[in-house]
This record gives sequence, structure tokens and C-alpha cells, in this order.
Amino acid sequence: MTSYANVPPGDQLRAAVSILSSAAADRQWGGDPVVRVRARGLQLGDDPRPVDAAAVYQAARGLVGALLDDLAQSTGRDLDEVVGPWLLSLEVREAFAGVDGAVG
Repeated sequence: MTSYANVPPGDQLRAAVSILSSAAADRQWGGDPVVRVRARGLQLGDDPRPVDAAAVYQAARGLVGALLDDLAQSTGRDLDEVVGPWLLSLEVREAFAGVDGAVG
């Protein structure tokens, strides 16, 4: 039985905006800290309400989904042609990371 987190769209949107702005800040865009880890979840910007892991996961999933849609549309490829090689490269990286960790 599969169950999905029920995360309000507003929380998903706040988390998505935070993930995007944090990723941009990691690349030297902007300068303010946008995400802080707190005991009850993540604090996004100055908003005191914590966001839980389910909201962050759903937001990240939505962002990756939008990226997949854009890649498929801009390249004229089917989703299978976009996802297959991407997953393969991630699996190869994961396998090599395991080998690197075992050698040490």
C-alpha cells in the first residue's frame, strides 16, 4: 500500500521557493540565508513557521518534475529518453561512491 504525504500547496510552494533560492545562493546569487535548520523543521527566511520534511520532499519533487517537463519539451525527446540516461548516470555515480568508500 502506497501512501503520500498530504502537504498543503502553500507549504509546498514555500519550500519550493526556498529550495530554488538556496540552490541559487549556493552559486553566489543573493546573500541572505534562506533556510535554517530548527528542532521542529526548517525555517524558511524570516517566516517563523517550520516546514517539515514532507513539504520539502514534495517541493523538490515538483521542481524536478518541472525540470523533466522542460527538458523533454526543449529537446523534443520523450520522457523515457530524458529520465533513463539521467537515472543511469546517478546510479553509476552511486556505485562508484560505494567503491570509493570501501577502498579507504
